[in-house]
Amino acid sequence: MRNLFLIFGIIFLFSCTQEKRQNSTPVQATKQKPEIIYQINKIQMKWTAYKTTARIPVSGTFKQIEWKNLQQASSPVECVKNLYFKINTSSIFTDNPERDKTLYEYLFGQMLEGNFIEGRVAEVDKKNHRIRTVIRMNGLEKSLEFPYQMNDSVMHASVNIDLEKDFMAGEALYFLHTACKDKHTGEDGISKTWPDVKLETEIHFSQIENQHAK
Repeated sequence: MRNLFLIFGIIFLFSCTQEKRQNSTPVQATKQKPEIIYQINKIQMKWTAYKTTARIPVSGTFKQIEWKNLQQASSPVECVKNLYFKINTSSIFTDNPERDKTLYEYLFGQMLEGNFIEGRVAEVDKKNHRIRTVIRMNGLEKSLEFPYQMNDSVMHASVNIDLEKDFMAGEALYFLHTACKDKHTGEDGISKTWPDVKLETEIHFSQIENQHAK
């Protein structure tokens, strides 16, 4: 009887050892894919004003724009939050040096704090595709909503401003109109300088891998 118990004991120990060996196979850890984050690559700004009763467009940009608060984020739209810019108005560029000088002297030169235009993104509404931006010009701040569209990795945003109503710049606009009266005269013999200006911004994003993601 004692031998029978001994045999059963050996069989039990042997089976436990085998089971332990089978369960001790190491499990390979799944390699996690790196997180994709976005950053701003390039920002382009364009403005379009209008002259004559036929509303002939005149477009340009500024060569000196300082951008701050550029940040990385999990989506392109999130990168735009808190974005700040400061435009040097003396860097206005329309591919016409004479016109550039006239715009700087007779428009911005007649404004309060006319050397710079400042702006900051105050809110991003992803649901309605709008960016609320506060712009400071002629000593006044105005909150404007830029509707935007995403096309692949590029954001397009635009808004129309009224220099007279939004920034009380009617006097500066009058000085500009007086200086450009002949050039703003159309075929009907009427000289017209429109107060509305279209602002367009194009923001390019790039993807990078966050190697530190857990």
